[in-house]
Amino acid sequence: MNTHNRIKELRKKNKLTLDQMSELVGIKRGTLNNYENEKTEPKLKTWENLATFFKVPITYIQGLSNDEEGWKEWEKNTGLTQKQIKKEIETQKSTGEITSSMSTQQQIQSAVNVLMGSGTKDLRVVESAYDTLFELEQRINTSYFGSNKVDLLNLKQHSSSNKEPNDVYKDLINIIQSAKNDIQNLKNRYNLS
Repeated sequence: MNTHNRIKELRKKNKLTLDQMSELVGIKRGTLNNYENEKTEPKLKTWENLATFFKVPITYIQGLSNDEEGWKEWEKNTGLTQKQIKKEIETQKSTGEITSSMSTQQQIQSAVNVLMGSGTKDLRVVESAYDTLFELEQRINTSYFGSNKVDLLNLKQHSSSNKEPNDVYKDLINIIQSAKNDIQNLKNRYNLS
């Protein structure tokens, strides 16, 4: 088992510079550097965000587990077997409740919610919408700042737009973040948790 966190390892595995990762996750470069070198410890919410970004369990990114997909942890914490969880994942994939764009952790969480009786249809659909927005935000960030430098929707070719791609990028991210906030408000309004 690793005794150090895996932030730097995962950043390099994803071919990201500190500057790129800083922009993508919204954490200052110096703060990320301090996290990577273990000069400061991230708060729980930051660990959650980093784990979601890299699509790994929190314990894996913290270096507390070598289980990159988290199956053993899910089994231990829920009493469910990997076979039970995978069967439910397949069921949800067949109904479209789980998509291939969802991380393994998101798929497992969705299956566990149903198997443990806490997954209502409304909650699953709302969480799926939120996850889709998160994935879209990541794709947009990758398009603008990723190693491929892909120009999202060929924005530079749209001469009818007076906005620079940076302005378009900012507007897209603001729209997505607003929608994510609206979804959180919806969950609160209908007590979906």
